[in-house]
Amino acid sequence: MIIPIKRITKAIFAKLGYDIVRSSYADDVRSSYSDDFDAFKQQRRLLSDVPSPVIFDVGAHRAETSRIYAELFPNAVIHALEPFPESFEALVRNTFHLPQVTAHPIGLAQANRDMELNANVFTPTNSLLETHELASEVWGMGLLDTQARVVCKFMTLDAFLAENHINHVNLLKLDVQGAEYKVFEGGKNAFAKGMLDVIYMEIITLPTYKQQWQLAKYLEFLGDEDFQLHGIYNLSCISGQLRQIDAIFVRNGFTSPIPLKHA
Repeated sequence: MIIPIKRITKAIFAKLGYDIVRSSYADDVRSSYSDDFDAFKQQRRLLSDVPSPVIFDVGAHRAETSRIYAELFPNAVIHALEPFPESFEALVRNTFHLPQVTAHPIGLAQANRDMELNANVFTPTNSLLETHELASEVWGMGLLDTQARVVCKFMTLDAFLAENHINHVNLLKLDVQGAEYKVFEGGKNAFAKGMLDVIYMEIITLPTYKQQWQLAKYLEFLGDEDFQLHGIYNLSCISGQLRQIDAIFVRNGFTSPIPLKHA
């Protein structure tokens, strides 16, 4: 169950002794306030000065996110990567009418080779990582049960960029079910040369996959790579515990939609 942001915000203020009430001022700012908690509106804001952004949808599944990007960024060049054959077929069907989207039957990882992908009951949970023993307690019975191990093609981010003659990525979206760090490990050159501007990624915070990184590890790694956390979105909780978030990271020096003034 995803806990509404409004409920979380009211609960936080209540603990501090404050109550949130509606007012004409709140009505005036409601739309801009809600934009702050909409991950896609934030991405559009961050890339507002880029006329034709290069966008990577890594772990594109059936094009759910690629179609959103095609609508938000009509002039974008979108590379949608999906290694699982069944999902890739759906990806192609769902994007054939979108000229800005190019579908690739591969995944990104730490090496250039075929690897076994754990194909689970619920295909959005397919992962290079094995399912954790506690996953059913976190997400429900059966969803992450592995049905088969399917050999799929994987490349490093650096190799994919070089092979496709891409020298810059404005937005890197990652949803590879706990294996996001493997994409980073295969993108050392991209990080070193400042080839990435904005990263939008899923981070799982409760045991779901074996060897998954924790939130603190991602914050440390991306901080060392000169990225700062821009915001967190789409919080998912179970029994009061945070189990997953989406996060946007922005390379220092790229852009800031709101000038920050220091006291």
